[in-house]
Amino acid sequence: MHEKEIVSSALLYRDQTDLKNFLKEQCRTAPPDCSWLVLIHTCCHSPASAVAIAQHVKEVLPDAAVLGTSAAAVIHHGSIYTDQCLLHITRFRRTRPEIFRLSLDGKTPEELAEEAAENFPADSRACLHFSQISTCTCSRSCNIWNSCGSTFPLPAA
Repeated sequence: MHEKEIVSSALLYRDQTDLKNFLKEQCRTAPPDCSWLVLIHTCCHSPASAVAIAQHVKEVLPDAAVLGTSAAAVIHHGSIYTDQCLLHITRFRRTRPEIFRLSLDGKTPEELAEEAAENFPADSRACLHFSQISTCTCSRSCNIWNSCGSTFPLPAA
């Protein structure tokens, strides 16, 4: 049987056990050389809870690229939920997702494009994700998914 290059699944988060079981099932059917991208969209969690969900993902998929956003609602199987967290898990066979943080502050579109081009390898495809990020209070350069948990996306205005 030919293995698919990209496989995606989604889960409405209920609890840590449900999440770990879901991720373990994804791993069970995955080839050993795959890489992972996990997008977490929440409309019901505090920043600390969102970080905890990301940490649970990293326990099962330590090498996964993980991004998150807050939202007014999430859409899953044609239904709109205002009190749920949706995780979208994508498995890649011959692609390695990378996350680069670029700041929009005071830059023209041309300057931003030039900075992006400097960070992305020539054979890359880019998916841009825009969000407001609070300032990290630890000594490292962190984002929401780092273990310090001191920074998080701000809710949309």
